[in-house]
Amino acid sequence: ASGWKRAAKKIQAAAAMKIASPTQTVKSETGSSVAASPGRSTADSAFNSQAGKIRKRLAFLRASTADVDRQFFFPQIGHFWRDVFNRLHSSVSWILHLEEPERTSCLAKLIAHKTFEAIVMLAVLANTVFIAVQTNFEMETLGQTYASGPFVETVFLIFFTVEIVLRLLVHRLYFFCNEDMSWNLMDLVLMLLAYMDIFFEYYNVQVGRVGMLRLLRVTRLFRIMRVLRFLKEVRVMLVAIVGSFISLFWALGMLAVIIFIFAIYFMQQMTAYLQITPQEDELWSLQWDYFHNTGSAMYVLLMASTGGKDWEEVYQLVAPLGADCAIAFTFYLLFFTLGVMNIITGVFVENASVLFKPDDQEALAEYMKQVQDDIQEVTAIMHTIDTDGSGSLSVDEFLTAMQNDRVEHALRQIGVDIRMPEHYFKTLAAITEQEEIAIDEFVAHIVQMKGAASRTDVQTLTLEVAMLQTHGCKPP
Repeated sequence: ASGWKRAAKKIQAAAAMKIASPTQTVKSETGSSVAASPGRSTADSAFNSQAGKIRKRLAFLRASTADVDRQFFFPQIGHFWRDVFNRLHSSVSWILHLEEPERTSCLAKLIAHKTFEAIVMLAVLANTVFIAVQTNFEMETLGQTYASGPFVETVFLIFFTVEIVLRLLVHRLYFFCNEDMSWNLMDLVLMLLAYMDIFFEYYNVQVGRVGMLRLLRVTRLFRIMRVLRFLKEVRVMLVAIVGSFISLFWALGMLAVIIFIFAIYFMQQMTAYLQITPQEDELWSLQWDYFHNTGSAMYVLLMASTGGKDWEEVYQLVAPLGADCAIAFTFYLLFFTLGVMNIITGVFVENASVLFKPDDQEALAEYMKQVQDDIQEVTAIMHTIDTDGSGSLSVDEFLTAMQNDRVEHALRQIGVDIRMPEHYFKTLAAITEQEEIAIDEFVAHIVQMKGAASRTDVQTLTLEVAMLQTHGCKPP
């Protein structure tokens, strides 16, 4: 904001100088008035445009948050409803940011155990297989009820109910607002729908011509989604697909506009052609069938460009209209296939790459795992260097090992580049104040010094040198 204020002062000063000479004419040496040059007029217009941008930015920076909210979100709503909205927003934000305390009970350890998760996943897979078998049987017998169907469904429902009850007992109200809130709510809704399915099946409830039982049976398919809770890679793919729906909507809109433009063009040319062509011709009938309205023309162009219909057949329909239509159809196919589809693919790939990025918790877990792997690899290398098995490294052992290209390559693979081994070892020895450095301590310092120096490291070193110079300790 201070930078913009300084820019505003410069604008005001320049404006004051401009006001001092408001005329747009320049005095010549002979005393006659000459019109200002076009270059000066262009510079003035650019100056005014830049000044206007800076004034708008200053107004935005000076505006309070309440003014922005009032301008964009509450143009015609009074203070009462604004307060209601703010309180509701604060309450929802407070609920979503609640942090569940750590659960240490035996029941919490049970539901968090890998074995329990594996059993639940196997139950979901078994339920999925049973739904497929039951559906095949009903199709083959045209509606006959599977003999053991109700019993098996009841067993699965009881199992899933016990699972949800255990999670409720552990998490309590945090069941509805913790980090697994979406999965918990989906499991709860599916369980309630399953009970409604049993209730309506028992009382044979129907709504119109479509039975409620059939509608609720469709919800059983969503139980398959529970498998994604335990499969990280598939879950990430699903998130990427769902997150691309907005891009898909706009992509379909763009495709519809492009196809609509070409369809209108071909229909206009087709109308003039069919008026002078005998209707008994077979080609005339095909042209009329495919281009008699806008929807049909758009559909045939879509099929020709996506493989639903051979484009050569459509080309034979538009080729008699003239060379311009033949060229336009060829251009449409090339533009659609090589241009539009590649652009849409690129947009989806970009969205998917953004959504595939791990969240903060997963990124931290991956970072910690990488650090542990580096520590284990460096420790194994250091034990190889320790030829006498003393558990510590001397400068002779380190220098002898660094003459081996395999050791140097192994360290470089994990990001440890030691170009001056003797200086490197003496630096660590000075830090630890030991002539022989223990392997664990040596590994800890190597992992800490791995990689290139950051700006923070350089600034810290500069500060320490300045402090030494201030206290009279000048470097040699």
